[in-house]
Amino acid sequence: MVNCEVKTKNGVVRGKQEDGIIKWLGIPYAKKPLGEYRFRKAQPVDNWEGILETTQYSKKPIQPPFLTANPEVEESEDCLYLNIWSSGTEGKKPVVFFIYGSAYIVGEASMETFDGTHFAQDDIVFVSFNYRVGVFGGYDFSHLAGGTKEFDDNIFVSDQIQALRWVYQNIEQFGGNKEDITVLGESAGGCSVFNLLASPATKGMIHKAIVESGVINSTVKPIVGNKSMKAFLEHLNIKEDELWKLKEMDAEDLSDASLWLFCNYTKLNPGIPLPGGITEGEYLKNMPLEELKKGCAKGIKLLIGTNMDETTLFIHGEDSNMCSNKEEVEAFLDNTHTPEELKKKIEEYYNHFQTEQNVKDFMKDYEFVYDSAVAAGIQSQFADTYMYQFAFNPEPCQKAGLGSFHSFEMPFVFDTVDTSEMKPMYDSPDKNSLIKVRNIMHHAWVNFIKYGNPNGMGEEIWPQYDLTKQQVLEINTECKVLTKPYEKLMKLLGQFKGYRD
Repeated sequence: MVNCEVKTKNGVVRGKQEDGIIKWLGIPYAKKPLGEYRFRKAQPVDNWEGILETTQYSKKPIQPPFLTANPEVEESEDCLYLNIWSSGTEGKKPVVFFIYGSAYIVGEASMETFDGTHFAQDDIVFVSFNYRVGVFGGYDFSHLAGGTKEFDDNIFVSDQIQALRWVYQNIEQFGGNKEDITVLGESAGGCSVFNLLASPATKGMIHKAIVESGVINSTVKPIVGNKSMKAFLEHLNIKEDELWKLKEMDAEDLSDASLWLFCNYTKLNPGIPLPGGITEGEYLKNMPLEELKKGCAKGIKLLIGTNMDETTLFIHGEDSNMCSNKEEVEAFLDNTHTPEELKKKIEEYYNHFQTEQNVKDFMKDYEFVYDSAVAAGIQSQFADTYMYQFAFNPEPCQKAGLGSFHSFEMPFVFDTVDTSEMKPMYDSPDKNSLIKVRNIMHHAWVNFIKYGNPNGMGEEIWPQYDLTKQQVLEINTECKVLTKPYEKLMKLLGQFKGYRD
């Protein structure tokens, strides 16, 4: 009989064994963010007496409805819990610390896509956790008038740091090696990886990093972030010196207002990043890429990349969450004081934004590709770096006009293609292609987590990224190495500041 009880620094937890893997689900890592702790940074969890049963997911963060959400898991402001999968409590196995994405407004660790079983079967200790999203975690009111005393900055970052700190202090009791932690994030989770790398509070706790489709420019200076916060307050008819009202508002009303902002923030300020991290605060002093240039992640190996069709989920007519037409892109260029000569170059490069596809290409390059390639180039000077482009496009994706859409790679990384909530979006009679891409992705990620090299101990088919060759692995049923695939757009967008300044 396997003993599923583990003594942590806060108390004993009891998990469950399934398919040879032990799971501990719903371990508290921070105080409940209720009452006086609403809109405040995460605090260390209180100790508990006796044995805490950790066999079910905790409640997920309060959030608007989401297509791929787990309907069996309820929502609550009391959501700061983590989950661990391990093949056993003996030894010191590499650890992966996973941060979900979904625009800082939705997301949960309890999605079927994010099941950590297959990582554990590969002798990796897998950790996922919930952090506050939307108005409760992804918004920053601390830089507004009246927001300095009762509202902390970067609440969601504080959750992530507190979860990472708990893992670092306790993971060896679950069979993990605290000196071999890979932080893995996708989308907003990918940006979160860079936030953590840039924060002094994580020093020594991160050893490798994986960033998938990271929206790196969503961490902004207060002057930019305040634009969306002011729009949110105006929608609620709350003045800046009345921020205390948010402390008392019903959670559902706040969540509804958060959804309104998500649907309108880029229409109010075309091209502005989604509400996320803010600089000049306790956890983030500066822009993450600026800290990366200074060597904040020296020695931390990086795997980073994007998908071929990142923006198909976001740009679809009136309901788009990014610039969706020529007029909005032009307003974006004007509002960010883009010089006329550069505007002309951008317009020519993207066919004057005559079609929706032109707009999608521009937003993909600006939001995802450019910053990812910049990050790869910077970090390649401090540690081994690998870059990819995910291009798999099965028949259902083609018919739906989605292509290799944003987040599409996740079931392949987790080896959950048979159980993922996304399955209807890619399932097809061509099972062999699904299996082939799954094997490529999952094994490469496992190799990187274990060895710091996606090739593992085998043949070197995935070259390191460097500023000279700029080689990127295109991942599909047949992989190929691309040399300088982003050279032209990098020269062009390198002159475009957008909301970065």
